[in-house]
Amino acid sequence: MFTAIGKGDAVKGSKIIVTLSLSAALIISQGCGVFGLEKPEASGPESNVAARQQTASELLKGRKYAKQELIVTYDDSISNKSIRKNVENHDGTAKKIITANEDEKAVRVKLDQGDSMKEAIREFQNDRKVVDVQPNYRYRVRNDDPYLNPSRAAKYQYQISLLDARGAWDVLSGSHAVTKVAAVDTGMDTKHQDLQANMASSAYVRTLNGQKITSKDDTSDHGTHVAGIIAADYGNGYGGAGVASGYKNDLVKFMMVGGSRDGEYFYSFDIVNAINYAVDNGARVINMSFGGESRDRLQEKAILDGVNNRQVVFVAAAGNDANDAYNDPGSMGEVIDVAAADEKGVFANSYSNYGTYIDVMAPGSSVLSTTPGDSYEMMSGTSMASPMVAAIAAMMLDANPDLTAMQVQNIIKGSTVKSDGFSRDRGGYGLVNAKKCVENAKNASASVEAESITQKLKEATVTAGDDICLEYRVLPATSLSKVTWSSSDPSVASVDQNGRVTGKTEGTVTVTAKTENGKTAACEVTVNKVVPVESVTVSSKELPSSHELAVGDSVYLKARILPGNASNKEIYWKSDNESVATVDESGTVEGVGTGTATITGYAFAAPAAALSESSPKMIKGSISVTVKNRAAKIVFTKTAKWIPMGKTFEFGAVLQDENGKSGSDIIANDKITWTVNDRTVAAVDSGTGAVTPKKPGVFHLSASYSSLPGEDADITVYKKVIVAKKTYKGKSDYNLRQYGKKKKTSVKLKWKKNPVAAGYVVSRSDSRNGKFRTVKTISSGSRVKCSVKTKKKGYYKVRAFYKDGGKTCYYGYSNVVKAVVKK
Repeated sequence: MFTAIGKGDAVKGSKIIVTLSLSAALIISQGCGVFGLEKPEASGPESNVAARQQTASELLKGRKYAKQELIVTYDDSISNKSIRKNVENHDGTAKKIITANEDEKAVRVKLDQGDSMKEAIREFQNDRKVVDVQPNYRYRVRNDDPYLNPSRAAKYQYQISLLDARGAWDVLSGSHAVTKVAAVDTGMDTKHQDLQANMASSAYVRTLNGQKITSKDDTSDHGTHVAGIIAADYGNGYGGAGVASGYKNDLVKFMMVGGSRDGEYFYSFDIVNAINYAVDNGARVINMSFGGESRDRLQEKAILDGVNNRQVVFVAAAGNDANDAYNDPGSMGEVIDVAAADEKGVFANSYSNYGTYIDVMAPGSSVLSTTPGDSYEMMSGTSMASPMVAAIAAMMLDANPDLTAMQVQNIIKGSTVKSDGFSRDRGGYGLVNAKKCVENAKNASASVEAESITQKLKEATVTAGDDICLEYRVLPATSLSKVTWSSSDPSVASVDQNGRVTGKTEGTVTVTAKTENGKTAACEVTVNKVVPVESVTVSSKELPSSHELAVGDSVYLKARILPGNASNKEIYWKSDNESVATVDESGTVEGVGTGTATITGYAFAAPAAALSESSPKMIKGSISVTVKNRAAKIVFTKTAKWIPMGKTFEFGAVLQDENGKSGSDIIANDKITWTVNDRTVAAVDSGTGAVTPKKPGVFHLSASYSSLPGEDADITVYKKVIVAKKTYKGKSDYNLRQYGKKKKTSVKLKWKKNPVAAGYVVSRSDSRNGKFRTVKTISSGSRVKCSVKTKKKGYYKVRAFYKDGGKTCYYGYSNVVKAVVKK
């Protein structure tokens, strides 16, 4: 059984989801992809998120997530009561329901321990009421930046001059709007001496588990650093200034939205809630330091809602892994993807991500900014570059508040400078220039004709049933010419007015972006048929070269499928010796006993729907793992779920040595200490584990071990135990009664649940004192209702039974109840 919030395997009409990561002088990992539009009314959640359905395994593999938690999405027309009922019908617990986007609600679901997340996802996916389901992904900030430098360098706040921020302030010297800019981050120190004049309020909100919690502290130092880059006070005698501060600290209002509980981990549910909170509270620009290599549909929809329906500009850090991988949300067409440059404006080759997804560069190396406690530190990373672009976007909206999100993006792409050694695949369109951006925003007009339009890609590929996002740039940057999209053959690939292409059937089409005055840019899109998997390679960055793993430890394995464009991306995992090491659906291997195990990752050559053979070909890759001892554990050897009054039961447990092998009971049992949490229900001999019941009820039995006498226990295990009555009988124990509307052909009965019953027997007689005969046997101790087919009144009674070994034993009868039928 699982206590969940969702359904699904072969999803009908369901969308998809993803993974993310915090990238900065602190970084993370995961993924996404979409495109951006210019016309706000031409977008909607359905048209913007067309994508291939992901299976439960794909949603789980290779990602960190909250164990036993799912996020399930429903149409917003469904009431919260109906959502909770739907979750309950799937044996789930709905923890919190939020508005996910304009059209949908999301609920955080808790599953019971031991339940399969994969099965829960499949069930929710198969439920027609469910729009989407995904794990509650976890994201981590890692303080692994190679450029972290706490010393104050001579290049103190060099970014202000490199970006020409003061030039932008000069452009805004007259009347201007004041734009609210937000950051979804770890939080901030709202009491910092240099973060006062430009703050939206004296506190900020954390969006955790669907709750909104007011806070004034940072769970790390990352968010405070980002806040200072955007909006540190100017001219107050402390530290430096933010890119969007202005001479009078009157250009922006900065809003922090905390999405991390501990300054290290973020979860999808919290991120979406944070985005929605920022949008609902007036943010026109949102900075994010998240990224990953697969799509998180729930997060994606929140961003698309903000861009298309509220004209919010989203800016994201490209990532610090020095690769060109797809990185969500930065790689989305609607999001400005920012790479990092050094103090001279040259691309930061040693750490910044690069490639066709990058839009622009901004300073990211040795950036000095605020940290908690009125302090200042230097950090490096794309997380430092991204907020600079967010600050510039906010000043652009100061100059021209009527700009759409995609118009802001186009102006930024067209207002860059080319530094030494610049190349398109490294720094996008170049180093962003604040003065040029704000000037062009101020002068932007639909009356300025487009001189050219270009697409980022001249050629692109997509698999049938999947989609890809195309991006463009119109020059001059001051032109607000409307751009329309078309496909040469919509039956092969269609394109919406946001530039998102969906593959239909195998073939090639030309997708054209066209300005109002007829300037065009084309991209040849090839729609591929299913590409078979040719090889699978298993590796792990976490596993040492010796391939040794400690008992109780875990590592994540990565399976690389070749070719890279193979249609089937779903990996299955298997261990050939689960007594040594187990592997779950995400590829996480855990050492459970000493020895050697081979872990195999395998994929079908093609998705099941595309396979014609009855026995689909399997492609495999393997890695060997040696598990060695580390820690001891307590194992129950003799236990019971319940004990009847009047009977003493001796529980047994052994302290296994570090080998963890069955039967290696080399440590005496008398080193285990037994306790109960409720001594009014039962007493236990602390040395032997013998339990003596005192009264019916429930207690928890603990077996603890301390390696040092007198110290706190190193290991403790628990067992929930029920103390049962000697027998159960009569109305007080059963309270048998007829219920519901009377019918002509049946009667409905219900009774009080017996805490230890394995089932119940229902008997009937024509008279109260007549002979009773069994009419129904219920083989479930938790089922306390039944319907008996009959056309006449009768007398009924129930008795519970339990199992003692292979023997069925019975308790006493319930009260006799007269049940009548409708005349």
